[in-house]
Amino acid sequence: MKTRRCETIDSFYRLGKTLGHGAHGSVYACTHVESGAQRAVKVLEKSEGKEKLNRACLEEYQMLKDLDHPNLIHCYELLEGPSSTVSVFQVLCEL
Repeated sequence: MKTRRCETIDSFYRLGKTLGHGAHGSVYACTHVESGAQRAVKVLEKSEGKEKLNRACLEEYQMLKDLDHPNLIHCYELLEGPSSTVSVFQVLCEL
């Protein structure tokens, strides 16, 4: 799993339908451009006052990146953009 800095996720993933919304962001179905693999992305918008949330997202990523267990969701990568942080996960639901 890796962290990339990018302006937009469009060069890596094509967003699909919305899977859910939360207080701090949204989760979307997506397709990896190169492989065609189905993924889920959690998009957290960066803004003033959300530094604690952004740190929590990075901590979640740091914990999941080293874990490999059949009962845990797989996190593929983290994309850092100027206005959002995007975590890319395996899909656990019907699309």
